[in-house]
Amino acid sequence: MAQTDKPTRQSGMRPMRDLLLSLPLLVAVPGETILYEDSDADLLVQLADQAEIIGNTINLGLVAVGHVMACAAPEIECGDVPGDTVEALGFLIAELSDFAAVAFTLSQACRRYTYDHAPPSKVHVACTRP
Repeated sequence: MAQTDKPTRQSGMRPMRDLLLSLPLLVAVPGETILYEDSDADLLVQLADQAEIIGNTINLGLVAVGHVMACAAPEIECGDVPGDTVEALGFLIAELSDFAAVAFTLSQACRRYTYDHAPPSKVHVACTRP
């Protein structure tokens, strides 16, 4: 994907929800790896776009949380912000960071298997339902 075609988040988009509901559509062997070469190319492109948007959103959000935590340091020190709140934020940051890393890996794998996929127009693959 060219730099100018980089997917961006738009209002009303739900890329994390859509990605999670699209994962069951991938071909995979339980306990093994995803069979990207046997999966639908349009689905892989869609997953790569969603994963990139998610990664960017998480990164920007974590930067914002970091700024807020830095500004709240005096309140944390004097006990106005409870320690378990800081602990919960720490676990949230760890989980979001892990999710962003997996999203990046998924995106790169999807791109590797669709580098020569060029449909005449963008195709939307419907998600599964929860």
